[in-house]
Amino acid sequence: MVRFQKNMHYAQRKKRKMYKLYTTPSCGFCIMAKQLLANNNLEYEEVCIQTDEQEKQKIKDMGFSTVPQIWKDGDHVGGYYELKESFNES
Repeated sequence: MVRFQKNMHYAQRKKRKMYKLYTTPSCGFCIMAKQLLANNNLEYEEVCIQTDEQEKQKIKDMGFSTVPQIWKDGDHVGGYYELKESFNES
């Protein structure tokens, strides 16, 4: 029985929306974006472009020059304001 519940929990987690945030440590909007997701109990992966030159170049190559840059299940959301607005639309 416990095993089934664990598997169910895993399946439920897999259905949840996953966010990916490209950030820097000193970015106020990055901090607010992470807080917004945490307040809504949403999982996210954070990529700090200050310490990862390859990811920083990837973001630049996509034409972005500011952080945070946020994706939800592979679709680009935008920055903090677009993230916040997406919660208001739900």
